[in-house]
Amino acid sequence: MMFNRGFYRFGLQNCCGFFGGWDLFIGIGLIIGVLALILWMRSRNNRNEGDSYLELLKEKFVRGEITEEEYLSKKNILERK
Repeated sequence: MMFNRGFYRFGLQNCCGFFGGWDLFIGIGLIIGVLALILWMRSRNNRNEGDSYLELLKEKFVRGEITEEEYLSKKNILERK
């Protein structure tokens, strides 16, 4: 008899979970929230990558590895993306 109690010992006789019928919506909301957080973090990283490419291009120009024309054309390309 003791092993057949299941969730009834927590007072969930209706088998609706801890939040009544809302636990499905809460779970879906949590999943959407986590996905939104991941997408937001990825978009922040993508912006930082563009800035880092411009910094690398600037360093190459300062060191004399590329000419001014190459620098300006590549900078324009990076800024358009």
